[in-house]
Amino acid sequence: KLRAAAGYQGGAFSSGGRSNDNSDLGTIYANFSLSQQINAYLNHSLSLGHEALLGTSTNFVEVTYLRYLWNAYIIRDVSLGGDAFVERADESGGEIGNQFYRAGVGLSLGYDISRQLRVNLRYQFTVRSADGELRDRVNDSEDYYQNRVALDFAYAF
Repeated sequence: KLRAAAGYQGGAFSSGGRSNDNSDLGTIYANFSLSQQINAYLNHSLSLGHEALLGTSTNFVEVTYLRYLWNAYIIRDVSLGGDAFVERADESGGEIGNQFYRAGVGLSLGYDISRQLRVNLRYQFTVRSADGELRDRVNDSEDYYQNRVALDFAYAF
């Protein structure tokens, strides 16, 4: 199945702040996804896109990404899944605006407790590498490795 979405994102932000970011948002967003249900037990998808997200230390971050996901029911009510992604991100500006790259892989194990309730245990490893003026000023402190474990419950109404 092929899915495509596109549009325009705009936003006005107050000027100043701690980062001195006076940038306003005006960009397109787009997402193209290709998904396939291989059989009753296995599916996967590939997505390519560009979007802007609200920033935490700058006004916004524009992200271009490629993501691959797969999921397999290995035994009754138990699934195993994984993902891989690469991203290029550009922070909007100010004194701490930067460009960075992220890549990661993840693995998840899920169990259907009932028809409506599902529990997932997930692990994700991410590498971030900054590439800009800020990196030079702060001695590579913008680079990191991240190990993340999550346990979530999902209820379908």
